[in-house]
Amino acid sequence: MAFAPWRPVLGLMVFVAVGYGFPRRGSFEFFCRWHVLEAIAILAVSAMLLWKARVKSLDTAAGSDPRRIAGEVERRPSPLLLIMGGLVGWVLLTSSIAWAGGNYQPAYNHHPVHMIDGLLLMIVAANCLRSSVSWWWLSMTVAVTLCLRTGLAPQYLRLNGDLGILLSMGVTLAALATMAVRHWLPQMFALAAIGIQVWALYKTENRGGAVALAAATTMTWLACRRKMRVLAIAVPMLFLVGNLFVQTGYWNRIESIWAGGPGRASVDSRFLIYEAGWKMALDNPIFGVGLGNFEPRMAAYSRNGKSDSPHNHVIAMLAETGFLGAVLFLTLFVYAMVVAFVTARRLPPGPEHWTAALLAGALVAYFVGGMFMTRHTFWLAYLLVGGAAAMSSRVERFTEGSTLPFPPNRDGS
Repeated sequence: MAFAPWRPVLGLMVFVAVGYGFPRRGSFEFFCRWHVLEAIAILAVSAMLLWKARVKSLDTAAGSDPRRIAGEVERRPSPLLLIMGGLVGWVLLTSSIAWAGGNYQPAYNHHPVHMIDGLLLMIVAANCLRSSVSWWWLSMTVAVTLCLRTGLAPQYLRLNGDLGILLSMGVTLAALATMAVRHWLPQMFALAAIGIQVWALYKTENRGGAVALAAATTMTWLACRRKMRVLAIAVPMLFLVGNLFVQTGYWNRIESIWAGGPGRASVDSRFLIYEAGWKMALDNPIFGVGLGNFEPRMAAYSRNGKSDSPHNHVIAMLAETGFLGAVLFLTLFVYAMVVAFVTARRLPPGPEHWTAALLAGALVAYFVGGMFMTRHTFWLAYLLVGGAAAMSSRVERFTEGSTLPFPPNRDGS
């Protein structure tokens, strides 16, 4: 962290490595209970502010416009940051009301403080992820972290919902890393990370992760400019892989839903959870029951009297933060996906174009995967929303007629 004022993206990389490098038990619980991740997020923001002050001082000493930071004139805050600020403020308000009313027992992995972490990471990302090189470092940090996590703890792979969502995003981000730079060595490194993560996702047999990756691939294809060329390469590969996939246990878990096998029981249980969540939301339409408090309250609304996690981040936001919280949550991510998609379509072919297209894919992977598993406090998702804000500010500069669409940052990236 001592070097972060010269490379602010280091703060994001450290947070990702610590926050996602451990299974959601043991060490991860220790980091949450002792607020290690909050400390890293605060250090990351502090490093970013020092970096901005340092660059501003250098610009002033050089006689340039003091308003310029890293080659760009400061603009009004991105609408994404404003929406996120409103969402975090509402979450804190509703959680405070739930705490004052008693019976508030937020889960440690869905605690309101995680939303503050998400806001801090988003602010850093919006200011620092403005070059393809920065994206390469962050994407490879995510990919390598997940590769090491799966390699060091293979016993936690099968049916791991957390890894299912992470790997669908990690594969997309590793693909981003292959396109963000034009040197063969880092590209080979990123391709190896893709292979390991695809293998790990296969071993999880997580249906939500598979659907999320399929959705991410579709969004990336829609956002890219070389649709027919990509399709000509992808169709034969999909035909071959698809024929192999339908003969696996992974596919059997998906097929059993339609065949009325064990997978159908899992779907039926989800419907019971969603029904209970909807009743909870109707009973607490304004303030909800407090972020992370779904499971302790579910038994009172469930037909079978059992408690479980929401298994859907929209249902979770409805029940825990009320209808306004759910609207803010949906607005934030739908708008972020649209921003990344439009940014990709407006940029000419090149690393920046692919960065924006694959960023849109990673956001879609999170959003679709969260329809199967509860991940409304997912830090990486809010970090990527900040990245969408950063990329949109770069494309604004390009469309205003700058001779260099993305001038190099002061930090050398």
